[in-house]
Amino acid sequence: MNIAELGQSVSVSVEPFGAEQVIASANEPSAEIDSLDIIIAAGAAAGLLTKCDKVDFRPDFMPYQGKRAILEKAVKMMSFCLLAMFIALGIYLHIQYYKANGVRNRLKDKFKSEYSIAMPGGKFLSSKDSVGKLKREINRIKDVKSGLLSAAGDDSVEAKLTFLFEAINSVPKSIDIEIEKIAVTTKTRNITGSTSTRGYLELFGAIDKHPKLARGQSAYQSKDNRDQFRLTVDLK
Repeated sequence: MNIAELGQSVSVSVEPFGAEQVIASANEPSAEIDSLDIIIAAGAAAGLLTKCDKVDFRPDFMPYQGKRAILEKAVKMMSFCLLAMFIALGIYLHIQYYKANGVRNRLKDKFKSEYSIAMPGGKFLSSKDSVGKLKREINRIKDVKSGLLSAAGDDSVEAKLTFLFEAINSVPKSIDIEIEKIAVTTKTRNITGSTSTRGYLELFGAIDKHPKLARGQSAYQSKDNRDQFRLTVDLK
């Protein structure tokens, strides 16, 4: 091979290198060493003395494979952590639910037993229904203590008249109402009277809106610029 042409092709100075240029060890005469062995040993030693670029095909052909592998590993680890967290959260909430449900059942049993004591003969249908009945009973007791009702409750004459006057007093003040007669029986109240023009509508509406009253038979007629009415009122 022409050394000069090789140097021009690689742009590096090229010099011949042979066995005669290698200094043999003092203990081994050069005549006893094969020239090819000396060249191979010299090449191996020369390779260790010089630094060369590390050969790595990944940056050139697969530059994103390392980042992708790291990302996939991180995603898998995060997914595992989230799964473990949700499992732990589900177990915790399940335990809390059973604890709360146990407390609720104990309170329900206690409420049911005490309800039968507070409401003798009352049938326990549901907690919501029983709470409503207890509230109504408490309100009735308060009315009895305040003198609004007698101990007989809503069926007493006092209670019936109280409910009726509540409805009448709720009629707007602009309506002139004259009550001629109120007949109270064990079941109904019959009212006779008159109102200013169209005032009976306000009176009938007040009866309908009252939570304790129900309007029965009613009649009216216009006479002397007033509305004469007859009205039957029942308890709901």
